[in-house]
Amino acid sequence: VLELGSALYEEAYMTATLAGFATLTMLLGAVLLEPEERAHHH
Repeated sequence: VLELGSALYEEAYMTATLAGFATLTMLLGAVLLEPEERAHHH
């Protein structure tokens, strides 16, 4: 049972880490691209 719980915990941790990394990447991309998009619109 302990091994199963540990495996599930590791999987959840990996998923959360990847999701957090993807979100951070999207936020950084938005921050970096936003000024250029504003410049193009004007």
